[in-house]
Formats: sequence, C-alpha cells, structure tokens
Amino acid sequence: HVPSIESLNKSADEAAKSLDAPGSKAIKDKLKDLNKRFDDLASKCKGREEDLLKVTDKLGEFQDQSKTFEDWLIPTISQLDSKDPAGVDPGTIREKINEISGDSKEKEQDFNKLKHLANDLLSSNKTGDVEPVRVKLAECERNWLDMKEVLGERAEQADLREKQCNRYQEARDEVLKWLQEHEEV
Repeated sequence: HVPSIESLNKSADEAAKSLDAPGSKAIKDKLKDLNKRFDDLASKCKGREEDLLKVTDKLGEFQDQSKTFEDWLIPTISQLDSKDPAGVDPGTIREKINEISGDSKEKEQDFNKLKHLANDLLSSNKTGDVEPVRVKLAECERNWLDMKEVLGERAEQADLREKQCNRYQEARDEVLKWLQEHEEV
C-alpha cells in the first residue's frame, strides 16, 4: 500500500498548491494525520512480523529438537524392550545398560531444553494454537518416563542375573573342588 500512499501524498501536494492558505493547510493536516496513521499501522505490522518470525524460529527449533530426541529415544526404548537376556552374557547386558544409562544422562540436557522451548511456546501469547506443541511435549515426556522405567527394570534384571550367575559359579566351583578331592582318593 506504500505506492497508494505516495500517490495520495503527491496528489494532495499538487492540490494544496492550487488552493489558498487555509484550504492548503486543511489538506496538509488531513494528509499528516493519514500519514501518521499509516506509519503507526506499518510499525505495528513490522512488530507483528518480528514476533511471528521469533515464534516461527522457536517452533522450528522445537520441532528439530523433538525429532532428534525421538530419533534417539524411540529406538532406545525398542532396544530395551526387545532384549531377551537369556543366552546373553551378563557382562554384555550390563555394558549395554550402562551405555544406555550414560546416553540418557547426556540426553537429559536435550530433554530439558526441549521442555524449556515447549514451555516458552506454550506461555507466549503470540504463539497461537499451542495444542500440537502440548501434545508433542506430553508424548516426549511419556516416552522419556517409559524409557527410564524400562531401563530401571533392565538394570534390576541384570543385577539379579549377575547374582544368579555368581551363585551358580560358586556352587560349580564347590562341586568341582569336591569332585577333585574325591577323585584323588
């Protein structure tokens, strides 16, 4: 609309030149008021554009963070759920659990950043429809808690299995010792 305003200003200037002083002043006052209102509106539009760009950037960052987080989290949950420890060395299971536990401690910072971004979007009066953000955050939180729960269960199972293997090894050693003592007789 800037060309229209410029054209109107030019026409008003030409008209004001052909009028007497009071008529010219009246046109210039109306034109000044119109230009001020247009400038105020343009300024508000510019401010709104900047707000929308900030929200768009933050939303894009939230989407990227949530995708990266879920790209790690979902396979990790599947991996924890799918492991059948039978027939697998307890040391190998313990290593995997420790690896996932270490990864989860590193990912917790990413998760906290994701929650912070979501809360910024949810609390902003400039965001608009926040329901998709709320849903995605709830999904990530649910999956995070599920992963932590399954990781805890797997750690307990690994501890139990290690204890059982140690008890078996101790009993085996005793039997072998007893056999060796009685075979020598």
